[in-house]
Amino acid sequence: MVVHELGDPIDFYKRHFRTQWWTSRILSYAELRVILKGEGLHEHHLVPKSLFRRGPKKTRDLIDYVPSVPLAEAEHLNTLHSALNECLRRQNLWQRDLSAAELRRAIDLVSEFYDQHGLRHFAAAIRAFRKEAYDRVA
Repeated sequence: MVVHELGDPIDFYKRHFRTQWWTSRILSYAELRVILKGEGLHEHHLVPKSLFRRGPKKTRDLIDYVPSVPLAEAEHLNTLHSALNECLRRQNLWQRDLSAAELRRAIDLVSEFYDQHGLRHFAAAIRAFRKEAYDRVA
């Protein structure tokens, strides 16, 4: 779905992030879904999409804009998911409805989590997404 003030999620990434060092590896969920169709790979949201589904109505359509990477099914299910989910759970930000401020905090926490695990490109993409997409809508 397109968030009207942001425009098409594929064009949005090309407009806002084309000069970022991480864009050769990370794309919007919407673009990966198109590129990977029929390839047997999964589109992995770097910020869990369940956070957006439980966030304010005005931010739910941001799922297509979330920075994402392609992963094989086994990688998708066996990566840092459990550790990240536990980190969010410890901060009381997991599996419950979130306000705009709580969702913002969760997005920042996910970015910090990836930084702490040496995935600086994931963290950088999340910070850019928050500034250019989330903060404009929330």
